[in-house]
Amino acid sequence: MFGIPIETLVTWANVISLSSLAITVVGTIVAFQLSARMNAANIRELHQVQSEASAQIETSRAATARASARTAQLVRVAAELQLELQSEKQARTALSAQLQTRDMTKEQMAKFVESIKGKVRQLSLFIVPDREASIFGITVLDALRRAGVFVTWQRMQSPAHLSPDVADTGVIIYECPGGGGDECAGRTLLKAFSAIDVQSRLLNSAQALQGFPSPSLIIALKPPEFLRAADVPIPPDVKATGSSDLPRHAD
Repeated sequence: MFGIPIETLVTWANVISLSSLAITVVGTIVAFQLSARMNAANIRELHQVQSEASAQIETSRAATARASARTAQLVRVAAELQLELQSEKQARTALSAQLQTRDMTKEQMAKFVESIKGKVRQLSLFIVPDREASIFGITVLDALRRAGVFVTWQRMQSPAHLSPDVADTGVIIYECPGGGGDECAGRTLLKAFSAIDVQSRLLNSAQALQGFPSPSLIIALKPPEFLRAADVPIPPDVKATGSSDLPRHAD
């Protein structure tokens, strides 16, 4: 063919085939190497991204932990401030209650007068030398006189110790059986004070207390908490004693 021997053509064909195969093999090798290099670069990049992500996660965890600790601290501080505010409020309330004087409203005055009117004829009123007790004692004196009760009243010399049988706070009603006063005057006064939410106690001793006529009403110091208390009569078996703090004259 074209004057070229067949053997030569076959040889060239083989050479060309082998060259193509070699080129293909070389291309495959080069492509594999490039792919390997790209994969290695991708792997390195992936490792770097993973490292950066791990660092960001740790940073986020640390920030979250710090935020949680800060939040817990703020919660504790808020709770402590709330307790301080409550304590301060209670202290202000207690101080306000301490400074507030005992008193009767017009309705309480009318109710008290109606409760004892015609049931208590005479009464001895004792007031300890305390400003608040004096103010309340005058209010009680006014109520007793409005009810038509004949009252002799006296200021005591000292509020420290009335006697072992007489409390130094609140209103004490003293009545001695057979004392010559109105019958059940003590019970009447006890119910009258209880009806207007004034703390009172009935001292009904078996023996007469020296210096206290029967019936007597003692306006002692204001209780620490001026709230209504159980109006329970004092047991009648208390020991009678005298009181050196009573004055020897009446106003």
